[in-house]
Amino acid sequence: MTEDCLTVQYRSKLRSIDLMDSFERCNEQQEPLYKELLLQDVFTVLIDEISYQADILIARKPYEMPWCNIGITFTTLRKQIAYHAFTLTDTDLIDPVLQTLNVLRQDKRLRDIPIDPVILKAQNSRNRSGYGSSFRGRQLSRPGTLYGETTPYLIQRISLHE
Repeated sequence: MTEDCLTVQYRSKLRSIDLMDSFERCNEQQEPLYKELLLQDVFTVLIDEISYQADILIARKPYEMPWCNIGITFTTLRKQIAYHAFTLTDTDLIDPVLQTLNVLRQDKRLRDIPIDPVILKAQNSRNRSGYGSSFRGRQLSRPGTLYGETTPYLIQRISLHE
């Protein structure tokens, strides 16, 4: 039985591997404990001189959804989005902030911002275990992971609150 959402307050010392390991935890039947991950207070949006904190809702990428290399990494989220303040006049930003500001330019009153899903590439412990593959002669005996390999997740929604 899955719970709805793992809710975590974003902070600068938050390690993405620990966070994603918590999100990927399973019960005894090997079912994920959580459907979604809510990162609270990741960035700020200034609208008419009022500061709104932005929460980011993250879900697993459905297996059926094709893989694409477009998206952001957790490192990019940490360095270019987290703890930054954005205004409606800002341009040349990365998704999902760009989509959020575009929606708010249309309607400043919205607080639950629907966006086109953005791929978030983040590492968990499974990505770090078993770097490299094992071979017996020329035959692959155990496939391994690549250095820096990530798991794709989806940023699905941005919510604003004072």
